[in-house]
Amino acid sequence: MMRLLIIIGAFFVGYSIQYQYHFVNNRINWTEAQSHCRETYTDLATVCSEEDMNRLTSAFPNDFTRAAWIGLQRGVVWRWQWSFSDKEFYIGGDLYFRNWRNGHPNSALMEDRCAVLEPNGKWFDDSCNTQRHFVCFNESAMGDMKYVLIEKNRSWRDAQRICRERHTDLVSVRNAAENQAIKAVASSQVWIGLFSDPWVWSDLAISSFRFWGQSQPNNVNNTQDCVIIKPTNLWNDIKCNVRRSFFCYSDTLILIWENMSWIEALTYCKTHHLDLVSVTDVQMQHAVAKKAANASTSSVWLGLRYTCKFSFWFWINSDSMCYQNWAPGHGPGGQRECGLSGAVESSRGNQWVSLHQTKKLNFICRLSGNV
Repeated sequence: MMRLLIIIGAFFVGYSIQYQYHFVNNRINWTEAQSHCRETYTDLATVCSEEDMNRLTSAFPNDFTRAAWIGLQRGVVWRWQWSFSDKEFYIGGDLYFRNWRNGHPNSALMEDRCAVLEPNGKWFDDSCNTQRHFVCFNESAMGDMKYVLIEKNRSWRDAQRICRERHTDLVSVRNAAENQAIKAVASSQVWIGLFSDPWVWSDLAISSFRFWGQSQPNNVNNTQDCVIIKPTNLWNDIKCNVRRSFFCYSDTLILIWENMSWIEALTYCKTHHLDLVSVTDVQMQHAVAKKAANASTSSVWLGLRYTCKFSFWFWINSDSMCYQNWAPGHGPGGQRECGLSGAVESSRGNQWVSLHQTKKLNFICRLSGNV
């Protein structure tokens, strides 16, 4: 019989969205653990930051010395991604800026690869175990960037760990101007924060956070496709059929990737979950923005409705309208006609927009009353 030992709250950095991690002290394989988490909670645990990881591992019982499953599994597609994964940091095509030299990256090499910036500003990919200098960055509250050259030879993962401990992270390069600025700081070939790996989260979260142990992942005999976390915080890849305890998480919001009208979305949420989401404060706004960032439509339906009879906007569950985040020309100061409902933009800004209720969009449901 499965026993829930400890529940703790964890907040994904930058979004103030509350997840609860649940440690289940029942030893089963990774696939069985995934099924249990999806049936009982939301999914196997996703880890988006070192803060998340520390909160999760603090839930290990004091006398527990074994490792436990988390939701990371080896996929089939190798993807280039930045070590610093906060999506609000990237605008438009920033996330996909690249400056490879000819012949790179060498995608034929099915192994962990990391990006190096040369003195001429071009990039090439190399084994992440190579020792070289690296560039960290600090981000201020005003969004200013400071680049820090560390002139010590380290592997990419050691460089990442040092940058996260002492600064913000290994440097991300979002555009040509930043590439020039970083080139000016570096006097030799240096690691930057771009890496390639095949690992995917069970819930398909866009989190590039990794915290591998020494010489991990090593994929012994090409059979180690699932990930455990140890009480020491370090991660290790092992065979998926090994029996382990595991961590689940539960969410309070869910993004539905179906395109529906506002009425259809409302009906779906009430039938399958609790309701279309209301946004009543800045914390909930951040939580909704985080969900909306993964939508396949430019806006996402909220539980926001306009009554043309009385000429005002309201939340369909009667929540307060004190907090508002309308885009210019929308909401009370915008058009006033029957059939309007409220949505949140999926991209940076995440302001609310008034759209006709027949428009087909993704939408966000509430799973419980609190975030």
